[in-house]
Amino acid sequence: MRELLLHPSERYSELQHNVAGISQKMLTQSLHEMTADGIVQRQVFPEVPPHVEYRLTELGQSMDPILKAMHNWGNQYLASHPEKRKTDKQPETDFAQKRP
Repeated sequence: MRELLLHPSERYSELQHNVAGISQKMLTQSLHEMTADGIVQRQVFPEVPPHVEYRLTELGQSMDPILKAMHNWGNQYLASHPEKRKTDKQPETDFAQKRP
C-alpha cells in the first residue's frame, strides 16, 4: 500500500523491486487479495508483452491518513526508544514526506 501511495501507478516488477524482501508469491497474493477487496485496481493493457499496472482505488486512497498516522507513531516511538531501531537496511523513503 505504501508503494502505491507513493507512486500512484506501478507495474508488478516496480512493486517487487521497491518492496524490500517480498517474495513473488507474497506480492502476487497480496495484490490479488487487495484487488478482491476493492483496495487496488489492476489494469491490463493489450500489448505484447502484456503490460499490467496497479493503482489504489478511492477506497485504498482513503487509508492514506491511517498509514501516515502509523508511520508517525513509529517514528515517535523509535525516537524515544532508539535501542529498538533495527540495524539492518532502513527504508529509503520517508512516507510522510513523499505525500502532500
